[in-house]
Amino acid sequence: MSPYSRFAHGAGQTISPWITPTPRRASMRRRLGKVRTKTIRRNVAAPEEEPSMPKAVTEMRADFQHLRRWRKSVEQAQGFTFKAVITIIVAGFLGAVWLGVKAMLGK
Repeated sequence: MSPYSRFAHGAGQTISPWITPTPRRASMRRRLGKVRTKTIRRNVAAPEEEPSMPKAVTEMRADFQHLRRWRKSVEQAQGFTFKAVITIIVAGFLGAVWLGVKAMLGK
């Protein structure tokens, strides 16, 4: 009897046992995912002067730092732009009101 015979074609069944999820495989995947996550967190959070840290992790950290600086500068520029637009609109409105008052008083 083949070890794959229980995975015959049928409703909800597959041919390969690797496609069919089982509780054992699911727990193995969860454990493997936790190990990978811990490794990544440890490598990213490691001090830069640590000699055992791979170069790719150092470069990735530098990329993230650059992206963070870029995002902060873009947010700051957006804030200044918004304030400038509001200032121009308010100044234009006040100028129009002033011209209207001057025209009313001049008659």
